[in-house]
Amino acid sequence: MDIESMARYWSQDAENYGDIIRKELASFRVEAWQNYLREKLPADTHKVLDLGCGAVA
Repeated sequence: MDIESMARYWSQDAENYGDIIRKELASFRVEAWQNYLREKLPADTHKVLDLGCGAVA
């Protein structure tokens, strides 16, 4: 895939991606991830570096 095709693909699909993220953040998954991270991280953890990429909801 060339650069122009890739840019067009992501630009055209950006709104759909944002909708998917907003739906996910409104689902049970937020609480599930929070619970998972609380189990895995030390109790005194106050900050986490987000290494992911994605839309801001």
